[in-house]
Amino acid sequence: MRKPGWLHLHTISMGLMGVDPLFEGCGAPSSGLVSAWSACTVFTRASAPTNQSKRDEHMNKTLTKVLGAVVVAAAMPVAASAAIVSSGVADVTGTWSFDFDTGTQGNFITDPGMDIFWEQFTATTRAVVPENGAQIVNLGAVNFASLSLANLQSLSYGLGQINGSNVGNQLTFGDVFAVKTNAGNFAKVMVSAPFFDTNNNNGLIFYYETMGAVPEPGVGVLALAGLGALGFVARKRRAQA
Repeated sequence: MRKPGWLHLHTISMGLMGVDPLFEGCGAPSSGLVSAWSACTVFTRASAPTNQSKRDEHMNKTLTKVLGAVVVAAAMPVAASAAIVSSGVADVTGTWSFDFDTGTQGNFITDPGMDIFWEQFTATTRAVVPENGAQIVNLGAVNFASLSLANLQSLSYGLGQINGSNVGNQLTFGDVFAVKTNAGNFAKVMVSAPFFDTNNNNGLIFYYETMGAVPEPGVGVLALAGLGALGFVARKRRAQA
């Protein structure tokens, strides 16, 4: 099929010459410049729906791809990275408590944010006790640096105490224990001194890092991107209508 533009010029020239052009699919023959112009216009308009159909088909394919990408993204698990909530060195005073989310010392009875209590039962018996819904687990001599958020999340926590007494002391230099805080974060703790601080009522000295999960953009961003693409295609369709 010849292009509408070629037919348009060809029709005008035929009309000027007094020739009655015959348009395929455009109705009855016509004569003269005005009739030729009208016939060409009819032909051109008749061709337009074909082009519009192609544009619609292309847009439908685009919409299908966008929606498909959103569905695939929604089916994928959302990854999470670790963010350091709090970290540092602490010397927790005997009979005091510690909050691993804020890195502060306090009284677990009056401050519900406290996670552990450094209990002094007698002059020779003591223990780390979880409080206010927090849970702990002693890991022993493990590689502190290699413990990731995923590792901490996979541990089995409980309400059991960690012995720090003169007999059976587990809180020796280099010992590592983990805390699931009452705020839902995870701390890894390493005893950082070969003794308790006698100037601080047998203070427990340790280095700690508290980590929390930070969701990756993943599904949310992809879904928004998909909606944005749908809006763009819709606006483009209206502009071409």
